[in-house]
Amino acid sequence: MAVEMIARLVHRPSWCRMLECEWSELEQGLETRELRDLRPEADAVLNRSFDVDLEADILDWMEPLPYPEYECNCISHLRRLRNDGEVNDDQLAAGMLQLADWASAGEWRCIEGRGYLYIEPYCGEECHGERGLYGRSVWERALERILQMPVGEFGEAVVLDWMQRREEFGETLEANADAHILPTMQSHLRHTEALHHLANRLAKEDDLLLLVGRDWTSATSWGFGQFNLNRLLRDGWPGSEEE
Repeated sequence: MAVEMIARLVHRPSWCRMLECEWSELEQGLETRELRDLRPEADAVLNRSFDVDLEADILDWMEPLPYPEYECNCISHLRRLRNDGEVNDDQLAAGMLQLADWASAGEWRCIEGRGYLYIEPYCGEECHGERGLYGRSVWERALERILQMPVGEFGEAVVLDWMQRREEFGETLEANADAHILPTMQSHLRHTEALHHLANRLAKEDDLLLLVGRDWTSATSWGFGQFNLNRLLRDGWPGSEEE
């Protein structure tokens, strides 16, 4: 299965609210669907998980975890489990990522190999391997540059880059010789339109933050700076006074 690159727009106050729910409140709210009011409105361009599927996923994640000995909020409980060594970081961060999904307006994703077409030419540096493609400065510079371009110009630049790379590898550009040419071109245009839209929302809405990561890998590496999931497990929510 191909690894996908994912960029998720997370509504920071909603994510904070989910993490600061008492453990029992979170469980009950998901079971009764009462927490749906905390979920931001779905973005019309980006994709996101369905409410009912994500509710089930989060409850499945919570079920095997030790129940708090006394009432405390979600992030405090997760940090205690981590500090006590009862549960590994990957399992804890996976649930935090699901809660971020709940607080998300939507996400942009693509096959990782194609991500170089959308990010590398616009970040001002060569991205070496996986880690290079997921760096904070790489994404900040790339999105800033993308926003300086009209969406159509961005799409055209990506398609031309893709065509040039095909030619360099001796691949045909004739649609009648390869049935995948036109669908792939259309896919690039859809992805560039959605990424441009994501960058625009992120720049205009202060309550949104960007979580970037690789599908099928540890959730601990998701997020930048103080909102990196491993750091949240270690230090807690920025500026909060935990129970």
